[in-house]
Amino acid sequence: VSSEIEVMNDNDLKNELCQIEKEINCYKPMLQNYRNEYENIETEICDVRQLQRKAQFVLDNVRLEEEDLCERLKNIHLNYKACIEKSGYKDPNEMIRIKINELTTQRKNLLEELVQMKRKADDNRKKLARVNAMIAEQEVINYNTCSF
Repeated sequence: VSSEIEVMNDNDLKNELCQIEKEINCYKPMLQNYRNEYENIETEICDVRQLQRKAQFVLDNVRLEEEDLCERLKNIHLNYKACIEKSGYKDPNEMIRIKINELTTQRKNLLEELVQMKRKADDNRKKLARVNAMIAEQEVINYNTCSF
């Protein structure tokens, strides 16, 4: 009986071992797939990090170029201003603006002068009316004096 139990236990163990091996063999492809997926993800992460480093390098270079261009543009602008000052060049738009301001001031002054002249003309009309009235009155007096 003991040998039977041993054989049975031995058979059970072999069967269980065989079952475990089958399960292991079942999981091996899945584990291999996970390993491959993990390696692919690791490769992608490395690629992304490399791209980040390249992008940072390019960004740093672009910033340096931008600073250089800004400095060059600033120098060009300063040279342009110096050339304008030396040549005595006047911006046509600025000249037009100056002329418009002058003409506006002149128009304002002429309008004020016109208002003053209208006042003087009105005053002169009133004076003339008084003088005409005085002349008419004097003529009446003279006529009355001469009639007698």
